[in-house]
Amino acid sequence: MVAAVAGFAARSFVARVYKVGINRCVDVPPEVVARTGDRPYLPVVVTLGGRSARTTLVPAGSGGYRLFLNNRLRLPAGVDAGDDARLRLEPDPEPVEPALPLDLESALSRARLMARFRRQSPYRRREMVRFLEGAKRAPTREKRIARILQVLETSR
Repeated sequence: MVAAVAGFAARSFVARVYKVGINRCVDVPPEVVARTGDRPYLPVVVTLGGRSARTTLVPAGSGGYRLFLNNRLRLPAGVDAGDDARLRLEPDPEPVEPALPLDLESALSRARLMARFRRQSPYRRREMVRFLEGAKRAPTREKRIARILQVLETSR
């Protein structure tokens, strides 16, 4: 069931590491993972050099995916831009989505921004929830919900 949700089964592959800005990443070969309908972001567990980490594959255009390699994973393996890396991807069985707070869910529904919220990357959705949950007082929480709505109104 997990593989069907993520759109692929566990696979190993070799890919060239390159830079996007200051980040290192690889393109995931199309034969490793298939796009899964309306789920452009795929939660995975990546293994590199014997170390594993939970992450998300992001769309790279033309139906492909990009995998960003964080330093905790990349540096111990001794790979950098220009190197070939042997990676293993498997579907992440853990839920990626945080529980949506009821007040935020209600505000998103009232503002008709739920679909726009769902189109955000998993990381961005988690950060919005984390931002809201960090509020200690009700007025601060209300201001943060208003800010989240404002950000979503101006996003694609």
